[in-house]
Amino acid sequence: MITIQPPYRFDNVWKDFTDLLGMRYGFVVGEGDQERFRVSVDDVMRAVDLISA
Repeated sequence: MITIQPPYRFDNVWKDFTDLLGMRYGFVVGEGDQERFRVSVDDVMRAVDLISA
């Protein structure tokens, strides 16, 4: 599981859940503010590569 999260509201609640199920977990934190944020597709793909290895 990969979560994409805004920089002002990071929360890591899925880590315990995925650990209990034996799943891999990663996250990507975007850049921006409370109005909008963006995440690089390259960062998401890098996270996918890291947890699928």
